[in-house]
Amino acid sequence: MQRFADAVRRTGVRILLLVCAVWVSVPPGVGAQEVEEILAYDVSITVEPGGAMDVTEVLRVRALGEQIRRGIFRDFPTGFPRAAGLGRIEAPFDVVSVLRDGSPEPFRVEAIGGEFGRSGMRVRVGDANVLLQSGVYEYTIHYRTDRWVRFGEVEDQLYWNVTGNGWAFPIRSASAEIRIPELSSAPRLESWTGPEGSTDNAATAAWDASARTATFTSRQNLSMGSGMTVRVAFPSGQLTPPTEEQQAAWFRLDWGGYVDAGSHSKSRADQFSSGARKTRSGSAVKVSSCCHPRNVFDRSRSLEALLGSTPLTHCESRVISWFHSRISRSNTWLYWTQVAGGIY
Repeated sequence: MQRFADAVRRTGVRILLLVCAVWVSVPPGVGAQEVEEILAYDVSITVEPGGAMDVTEVLRVRALGEQIRRGIFRDFPTGFPRAAGLGRIEAPFDVVSVLRDGSPEPFRVEAIGGEFGRSGMRVRVGDANVLLQSGVYEYTIHYRTDRWVRFGEVEDQLYWNVTGNGWAFPIRSASAEIRIPELSSAPRLESWTGPEGSTDNAATAAWDASARTATFTSRQNLSMGSGMTVRVAFPSGQLTPPTEEQQAAWFRLDWGGYVDAGSHSKSRADQFSSGARKTRSGSAVKVSSCCHPRNVFDRSRSLEALLGSTPLTHCESRVISWFHSRISRSNTWLYWTQVAGGIY
């Protein structure tokens, strides 16, 4: 009996030593099942005078060759139909650079459509002919955009979906730093987390007066299809409003097709005399210089009139009134709604 007990003890010691040896030899992390995910999503924004924005997004992702095979893509909404159904609101969007692990990465920008008549741009990152090895990668997307600050009579505000809600992966952490150098007083900060339309708030917000920067940080993981949205609101008069040049560029984006059509009508009208033309009977019929199509459809004149930098003529007033009856001119800012990203 004693010999049996001794054998059991010796066997137990051997098993314990074997388990310890295996535990020491296994690299850290192997025991946990790895999944493809966004480990960190950090965004840095500088709001410039006039509301133009310089944005840098840094995404740290784990790729295992399952869904993330060549890279990622990021969708940005840039076009929205006006409520009255006439014309669109378009936001300027230009990619400055794309990096992977600090080095330039191939990318291309594609136009895409969306729900409810919205449109946008897709930044597809990665080389279609190169498959990624399993590992962790850091993507940096630097771009510029405009028209996202709403300038009001009492309060100006920036409403921004930091991460988007279309990712097919969980986001382990998210943050946003929004720097507005012109602000002289602390803004009102708000944030929301979760799927689109969520009113939950699992994020912290802080204002650094010396750096004039608002910082938002998620307090928990964002599940698949969830994101973080923030708002920075401050009294009007601190941020320089858009210049006439900016507004003229926006008008061209929104109404370029209409302006081109007007220019075509103008060229046809110029075939007539600027002062008079002959009827079939040969009598002269005076054409009012005010209501001549040349004045109504002159590109620079119409732009200046629309932007209020010069007085309106009688005929221009009638044309603008017609536009006003069909569109809401107050709707000149964009609402950053569902934005998405994905795999490539």
